[in-house]
Amino acid sequence: LSHAHILPLTREGEGLLGVLMLATATPYPTYDPRAGSILQTITQQAVETLDHVRLMRDLAQREVEMRTEQAFRKMVMDSMGDSMIIIDDEAQIIYMNNRLLAVTGYTRRELQGVSVGVIFIPEGRPRLVENLKHGGRGTVHFIQNMLTKGGRVIPVQLARSTAPVANGGVNTILVLTDLTEQKARETALER
Repeated sequence: LSHAHILPLTREGEGLLGVLMLATATPYPTYDPRAGSILQTITQQAVETLDHVRLMRDLAQREVEMRTEQAFRKMVMDSMGDSMIIIDDEAQIIYMNNRLLAVTGYTRRELQGVSVGVIFIPEGRPRLVENLKHGGRGTVHFIQNMLTKGGRVIPVQLARSTAPVANGGVNTILVLTDLTEQKARETALER
């Protein structure tokens, strides 16, 4: 190969993106319209390839950032002092933090995908679950009684909020604050 042709890779409004070096054994007939058209097609394909590589690099970077953000959110949720559950439109548990597992004695596997009602006392459970379905549009009492795996009843204050999801549904986030100490203080004051 004795001849080299350097072709600028440009896109309107962006300037120079790079260069393409074309090496041939004989001079390339750039004056020939057909040869010029071939060079233009080659440079356009090279520009598209550069765009594809840039897009793939950007997507990979965004994925790394997203995973980092998700890991941070999970760490924050798992280190909360309150119990937290995320349920879907049908009030099925899709996430629970470590605090809830520690308080109730359940394992993640035992709670994943089951009705949120399993962690509340049977009295009023059907109504509570029904009112939490579809984003919790129904009325829910702020004070509830949580039921541990071992059968212990824990008074909790329930706070909820909703978050829309991609399929058009709504996830409901429940934060359960243990009121055991507060109830004990109230009982002591009443005596």
